[in-house]
Amino acid sequence: MNKPLLSILIVLTGILLSILNYTLKPAPDEKLLEQYAQNMTNSTEWQGRIAPDFELKTTRGERFQLSENVGKKIIVLNFFAISI
Repeated sequence: MNKPLLSILIVLTGILLSILNYTLKPAPDEKLLEQYAQNMTNSTEWQGRIAPDFELKTTRGERFQLSENVGKKIIVLNFFAISI
């Protein structure tokens, strides 16, 4: 099978799967939409606040403590949780 034909088949398969997902996926009801909106507004609760101090082991095996590195390095924290 040649490359252009294979590329076309892959793209067509992706389009077909996207269409099937869109048509078969149930639309969210009003209650679910309200729950999503509530969760989105709750995510700003910690905005502008200081993260609690923590310590962990890095992938290199080194010890990392937040309080020892604040102001010395750029630190990006991503705290997340799943609410069910």
